[in-house]
Amino acid sequence: MRRHFIHTILMAFAVATAANAQPTYSREVSRIIQQKCQMCHRPNDIAPFALMSYEDAQAQGRAIRAALQLGIMPPWKPVPGHGDFQNNLSLSDDQRQTILDWLDAGMPQGDPGDLPAPVVYASEWRLGQPDQIVSMPVAYLPVAREDRPDRYRCFVLPNAVDQERWVRAVDIVPGIRSVVHHVILYLTDDPAQIKRALALDEQDADPGYDCWGGPLITPGAGPGLLKAAGGMLGAWVPGMNPAELPKDIGVLVPKGVYVIMQVHYNLAAGDPPGPDQTRVGLYFHDKKPENRLFSLPILNDKFVLPPGSMGQQVDASLNLNLDDYGFPIPDALVPQFSAIGIAPHMHQLGRQIRADLVQPDGAEAPLIKIDDWDFHWQGFYTYQKPVPLPYRSKIKASCVFDNTTDRTIRWGESTEDEMCLVYVSFIAQGGIAVLLGNPL
Repeated sequence: MRRHFIHTILMAFAVATAANAQPTYSREVSRIIQQKCQMCHRPNDIAPFALMSYEDAQAQGRAIRAALQLGIMPPWKPVPGHGDFQNNLSLSDDQRQTILDWLDAGMPQGDPGDLPAPVVYASEWRLGQPDQIVSMPVAYLPVAREDRPDRYRCFVLPNAVDQERWVRAVDIVPGIRSVVHHVILYLTDDPAQIKRALALDEQDADPGYDCWGGPLITPGAGPGLLKAAGGMLGAWVPGMNPAELPKDIGVLVPKGVYVIMQVHYNLAAGDPPGPDQTRVGLYFHDKKPENRLFSLPILNDKFVLPPGSMGQQVDASLNLNLDDYGFPIPDALVPQFSAIGIAPHMHQLGRQIRADLVQPDGAEAPLIKIDDWDFHWQGFYTYQKPVPLPYRSKIKASCVFDNTTDRTIRWGESTEDEMCLVYVSFIAQGGIAVLLGNPL
């Protein structure tokens, strides 16, 4: 009798332990989905379905399994070990296995009392009310072309600020989240480039102008030898949270500058329900920061991809040495550079892209690597900590293309052309950094 009693207790303990080990939606899966999926998989956002409840997840079980097995969701492209970035959307091996185990177990709901508190945004502006809001002047109704479902449109936003401002954060609220795929904000205070942007806008009957691949102007703003490096204000892609710069770093927005806002509309599911009027929220530093944020491209615009060429590598580099650009600097005055973020860019034939730092002694360190490039999932990646870029080092980029067309492909603004391009955002300190455009 005693032996039977002990056996019964052990069996009950084993069953309870197994049940507790089995993942449930309420206890484990909901937290993973909340952290990694709901920023896109929510009502009226860009994802094709919401994942806000157990019923939502249960209904999409097959789609969730396929996405995990194919590795296509969440859309996080950087390869681990090649840069340590904020807001990493990728699933760990344990998180992926937890969801697969839950699916294999029949998607048990578990105790609703175990659910986490829902994520609730206080307002549409995730950092609170902006100091200033700038917007497309007129709402625009994007319509797909017969030859492609994507539309790239640039909108000219004149005189974005009435006085010099230092921006600590940028948030972007798409007018129609279901079709706005990404937004990039360029700056220019060059009269010739402003004139060109206005002419492109005036020549088009609809608001803005088509701008496949880039803004069709040369961005650049602010003082100093690195004026061209002041041409980026910010960007947004689905799932991206606004990154707030520390108190000692800011983006300079000069008085009277023009913002060129490029919006990528993905219309594969059909035309939108109405016009879009995307808005930009600017958050300012209370006082001038010590460091100005710059962005420079590493690019190769001279390559040729013959028809049918597969696995062709294109290389580009940028020397962090002003001597090479006609501005020799004594060793005692050299600036110290640090990378804050990085943004790789190719078009539809790109397969792989990476950037590496080559230090003066020849040692190499990875900055980013993407080995399964997808034109529709481009990102702007902010490092967890600034990455030192020693003076007289070099940043090199490598792009790999498969030209599956019967055409010769070269660098160009159209999506049917190609690009090999990596933007690096950085700060310059010490030495003669003030001559480069840093605050006095």
